[in-house]
Amino acid sequence: MKKTIQGFRYDTEKAIKICEIYESNRNDFRHLDCALYVTAKAHRYFMAGFGGAMTIFSHRCEDGSFCGWETIIPVTKEDARIYTEKYAKEEEIEKYFPGEEA
Repeated sequence: MKKTIQGFRYDTEKAIKICEIYESNRNDFRHLDCALYVTAKAHRYFMAGFGGAMTIFSHRCEDGSFCGWETIIPVTKEDARIYTEKYAKEEEIEKYFPGEEA
């Protein structure tokens, strides 16, 4: 999947996949079936895949309601860290977001 957003080109084939995200079933408005990526060159984070009407993937349908959608959505580094800590293996968390000793 490829998409240009605000002058930046996001491409799932060229980016590095950090983790996959799957929540709920496809009939749920909170359903997520996507992956978190980081671009190799600019180190920009993004999610690519499908999300339900009550997720960051929602968009306004023709009838004015909100629908799920399949697309690419840039996310902040902080949001990427939160998703990584929730869905990735410990090795991936340490690789992309090394933490301090508590």
